[in-house]
Amino acid sequence: MLDRSGNSLNDPLPGDDRTIGEAMLAPTKIYVKDILAAMEAVELKGCCHITGGGFIENLPRIFPDGLGCKLDASAWKVIDRSNNGTNTT
Repeated sequence: MLDRSGNSLNDPLPGDDRTIGEAMLAPTKIYVKDILAAMEAVELKGCCHITGGGFIENLPRIFPDGLGCKLDASAWKVIDRSNNGTNTT
């Protein structure tokens, strides 16, 4: 990735105040508390950690064969995780 982009680990990460290297070394966010809070608030039947493939590749993995879903992104409340969830858009 770095070879193709011409960037180095010391270059700034776009949209962040860290370098690419610092961002790559940041620990993974553990979502256990968030998921437990969601389970207490609503009847949660499944969840998935969306990474590389996004919804298209990852969300179907939690459904049994023959079951799918329709998503309405305009109905979602977006939480700004960089402010500990205090601001929403």
